[in-house]
Amino acid sequence: HEHAACAWFRKQAVQQVVREEMRQSTPELEAAFGRRGLLVRGCRPLPGALQGHRLHTLHDTWLGPEGLDGEFRSDEARLPLCSASMSLVFSLHALECARDPAGLVAEFARTLEPEGTMLVLALNPFSPFHLRWVRQGLHAFSAAQVSRMLRSAGLEVHACRPVGVWWRARDALADTRTPRLPTLRSSTLLLARRREHGLTPLRLR
Repeated sequence: HEHAACAWFRKQAVQQVVREEMRQSTPELEAAFGRRGLLVRGCRPLPGALQGHRLHTLHDTWLGPEGLDGEFRSDEARLPLCSASMSLVFSLHALECARDPAGLVAEFARTLEPEGTMLVLALNPFSPFHLRWVRQGLHAFSAAQVSRMLRSAGLEVHACRPVGVWWRARDALADTRTPRLPTLRSSTLLLARRREHGLTPLRLR
């Protein structure tokens, strides 16, 4: 048994769109460096490679019917990772497939090291592209909703920008010549960081 959206993500046309979204995410990935990173895919058919990062090790996982699967298996509510152990967490359409999206974001935040980066690639419910997935068992969130989840988990949101296409993969080439309303692209990429605020020293009187 697999998530209802897996069959949709497995389609060649959808794969092309997701790869285009990831290609457009390269600038943020190129800024990611450190020892360990975590890629969490919404389901197994989604691409399992990140291009451009400068991490020593990247763990590849996906959401299955029983929770997290891939390099390790666990419940969504408790990842088998030490706190503050990841330099990067990349959520590839994982929130749309999660049973408890806010809880999953909280776990992602727990695993991030101080100044660690979280990237969330999430479907845009306001894009014309949503007509392709609206009946596929996915639960999309607006950029504002995802931002609230990130902030509630103790992360600071630093960037939010549209990525992807309007309707199909070949639209990306057309947009380089005649850009259209970017807010209607297929997905949104959010960048957040875990900040560790230092203690304010007390003044002696």
